[in-house]
Amino acid sequence: MVYGVRSRKFCCCLPVRFGVFVMTLIGLLGGGAVAIGSWYGLAHQDTQVAARVDRTTLEVSAGIYTFLALICLFGLIGCIFRRRTLVRWYLFVLTAQFFLSVGFGIWSLVEFFRYSKAEWQDECLNGIADNTMTQDAEEDLCRKAYNTARWTLPVVYIIAWVIELYGLIIVDNYVDQISDERRAKNTRYVPLDESKVGLVSGSHA
Repeated sequence: MVYGVRSRKFCCCLPVRFGVFVMTLIGLLGGGAVAIGSWYGLAHQDTQVAARVDRTTLEVSAGIYTFLALICLFGLIGCIFRRRTLVRWYLFVLTAQFFLSVGFGIWSLVEFFRYSKAEWQDECLNGIADNTMTQDAEEDLCRKAYNTARWTLPVVYIIAWVIELYGLIIVDNYVDQISDERRAKNTRYVPLDESKVGLVSGSHA
């Protein structure tokens, strides 16, 4: 409790400040890791794994998650030092990133399901650069990859969107809490207006 303002909670008992701290820290580490992986994939796209991923997808992923990692860094600083401006900036960019994430996810799903199973497997086979695998092994690999991706991709995106939306609510509550703390601090330490004090004193005379 700061200046008499009760800490807001999420998940029944956890302070929203703690939630913002964890979110920004995970976002910094996770976003940084995904960004590094995406940039690495772009630099080594001739490898077997990276060759299966569209270059445009890697470029968009690298750009988004690099930006996200930087924003999370500013949000982490704002959370630690109670800087409302930094936290509000983090909230604004997090909101924009959420809508970008939804748009990019929908686009990825449309691109995935736009092709038939046979077309997708043909693209997969063309992207495999491993000459040691037999034709049957390559076809089996691509078939399993398609069967797994067609149900895991939508589930993963939906879970991610729900978590991101709940995170926005937590950060928004923390911004409101910092605003309440500032108002309480200013109210608590308002200097006396001597002219008003004189009028009050005179009225009792």
